[in-house]
Amino acid sequence: MIRHGETALNVKGCYYGRTDAVLSEKGISQARYLKEILKEVSFDYIVASPLVRAYNTAQIVMEEREQEIFGDRRLMEQDFGIFEGMTYKEIQNTYPKELDAWNEEFSTYRIPKGESFAEAWTLNISNTQIGGDILAVSKIDKLNIADSEDIKPVTHYNATYINKEDFINILGENGEIVILNMATGEELG
Repeated sequence: MIRHGETALNVKGCYYGRTDAVLSEKGISQARYLKEILKEVSFDYIVASPLVRAYNTAQIVMEEREQEIFGDRRLMEQDFGIFEGMTYKEIQNTYPKELDAWNEEFSTYRIPKGESFAEAWTLNISNTQIGGDILAVSKIDKLNIADSEDIKPVTHYNATYINKEDFINILGENGEIVILNMATGEELG
């Protein structure tokens, strides 16, 4: 798994789910580094969020391969609504009641003009549905992988669901690679 390259909004510490943000110079360098690391890894299917930071990361990683990258809106991250584009401190100062409610019920609280964490993460990708190894590049914080044993997802992630019952919380830095055993959810490196 990889997370998309850094953006200026990452550097500022902003919450931005649906806001389109381009890769910074460092983000471009991170994607080029990932391209080098993944050059020997083959994928049967490449899917990315249509948002610029994820799609451009996929383009850079795959630029010397003759494979199509499929844009899929289901890979878009949570809509942070009124929190969108703000830092945590700005949210504290502007929307303290809403922030308290979100902190109390993180996964189910629907941010005004946005969505809850639970509402946002409904994507299921399975190698039994598509066939083969999948490279998913996204700005989402969760990827639900159902009935997969040999799937290689590459995504923006914070939380990854393995099968329907198992949950793994993974916090990654921009451009970071995490290798998971998809059958057990064990982090391998």
